[in-house]
Amino acid sequence: MTKVSYRRLREIISYDKSSGLLTSISSRGNLCIGDVVGYTHSSGYNLVKVDGKLYKAHRLAFLYVEGNFPPNAVDHINGIRDDNRWCNLRHATNSQNQANRKIGRNNTSGYKGVCWGKYAKKWAVNIYISGKRKHVGYYKCKHKAAKAYNKAALKYHGYFAVLNEVVK
Repeated sequence: MTKVSYRRLREIISYDKSSGLLTSISSRGNLCIGDVVGYTHSSGYNLVKVDGKLYKAHRLAFLYVEGNFPPNAVDHINGIRDDNRWCNLRHATNSQNQANRKIGRNNTSGYKGVCWGKYAKKWAVNIYISGKRKHVGYYKCKHKAAKAYNKAALKYHGYFAVLNEVVK
């Protein structure tokens, strides 16, 4: 099955850059003109079915605005997967997209890139660069470790870095 074309998408769906919503501009199936299309999947992404094929709404937004699907990943700048406003979307490589991930659910330090090193008995700082882990160092204080992660994130991830808010 081929991907939906720019022309076909514009025949049936409208995209509002300021709200990020995709709406129907033709009556088809159960949809009426003006209905918001798609649904939010358990992954957090909005999915839209077009001509029998499911697409992530943020990729359709790129097709709608730029005329082509993005060649790589689409990054949600604020990390909210269903916020498809144009100002919140940007082209990214897979590595850049991963750099913009929020803190993991199983994190115990409260800071991204910081975990307890049980053998060193200090806070360990690691950062991922192009899918490979780089050890930054060990720190007695987890707040200093978080600051060290921030410095490394800015160096390696730049604009895509998600920084820790250090409270101390």
